[in-house]
Amino acid sequence: MGAMNAVLDAGLRVPEDVAIAGCGNVTYAGFLRVPLTSVDQQSDAIGERAAGMALALLSNGRAARPTTTLLEPKLVVRASTSKSSTTRSAP
Repeated sequence: MGAMNAVLDAGLRVPEDVAIAGCGNVTYAGFLRVPLTSVDQQSDAIGERAAGMALALLSNGRAARPTTTLLEPKLVVRASTSKSSTTRSAP
């Protein structure tokens, strides 16, 4: 959000002059001055799995074998990276 505000305050346009993408896919990303393209890292699923692991540790009374859990990120494309419908000629 800070980068987007700095770009807009400098008189540049998002995405025509500068495309911006974030990560985390916060709930308000779609409501910014220019809706922000973001990588959804599935924070809710990460929290649920971490809580499940912690509860399993507490109920077993001993540490479980280390495991790897992969959650595939998803790209949520919004206006901050959309191609402009107008084209500019090179200077």
